[in-house]
Amino acid sequence: MKRLYKLQSTKGFTLVEMCLVIAIISIMAFLVFKEVGPYLERANNATSAMSEYYDEIDELVGRIE
Repeated sequence: MKRLYKLQSTKGFTLVEMCLVIAIISIMAFLVFKEVGPYLERANNATSAMSEYYDEIDELVGRIE
């Protein structure tokens, strides 16, 4: 009987183990995005400010020509 049990046990992950791993990765991703969010917002604001600056330069160059 013990030998039959050993034959049935295969290598691999159970559904519970996979769910735990997915839950842990999800929590870690949430924490990372929560911390990175303000930096992304600052980068987007800087990018929009630079595009406005470049638009003004293009307008000035157009006036000079």
